[in-house]
Amino acid sequence: MIKTLDSHKALFMEACQNDAQAVDFLMRLARLYRVWDDLYDGNREHSGAEISECFADAMFGLMDNKFFAAYRDQLWPQIVIAYNAWMDANEWAKCGDQEKEYCAHFIKNYCDEIVMLCAFLIGGREHMRKVSLMIREQLMRKE
Repeated sequence: MIKTLDSHKALFMEACQNDAQAVDFLMRLARLYRVWDDLYDGNREHSGAEISECFADAMFGLMDNKFFAAYRDQLWPQIVIAYNAWMDANEWAKCGDQEKEYCAHFIKNYCDEIVMLCAFLIGGREHMRKVSLMIREQLMRKE
């Protein structure tokens, strides 16, 4: 199970066949998701510098990334859907309905699907299938 963002890099490198721009895109996105989630949940403090770096990435850092620029039409809709899933999961997580609270955990992690999409965009269907289960196992989170 991956516990820190630093430990994501090796996984992303394998998923993206060592494409530095794709790994940079995923690392920036993962940091954005992590900091945003921590701030929303209030379960971890972040420095002003960390928060500022995330805002800079959200405003223009991702746009400067060559991988994102090349695959923006495929990546952007997935980012939007991941955001929506995360918002839904936050509402369900504390709604009092046991089934919805259970499902919220899986919905919240929809953002992990972007890693599989990157594997597909770089290496095709066979590569995505080769790394998909390994990526899922490494990204599994226990709350």
